[in-house]
Amino acid sequence: MLCTSRQHGDVIRKKAMSTNPERLSTTPAGRRVVVRKLQSSPQTAMRLRELGLRESTVLRVVTNDAPQLICELRHTRIGLHHRVAKDVLVSDVE
Repeated sequence: MLCTSRQHGDVIRKKAMSTNPERLSTTPAGRRVVVRKLQSSPQTAMRLRELGLRESTVLRVVTNDAPQLICELRHTRIGLHHRVAKDVLVSDVE
């Protein structure tokens, strides 16, 4: 089953319930993914959401070099430490 949703100007096509989320910290550079879940502390999750990194957000990993990951969402680049990025679950945008 395919479903389509519109969130912040990005169209997301995905197979419902068929994608296995992975950690953002393991996502290779150049890949486009959608945020599925924030598994961090409530304070960190709130800060990530304030930065625009929330569930259903589409982003592109620009670089993934330890100890920092840089991602781009809505024409803005954000740097995350790998400790934070490992608590963000993502899956491929199809």
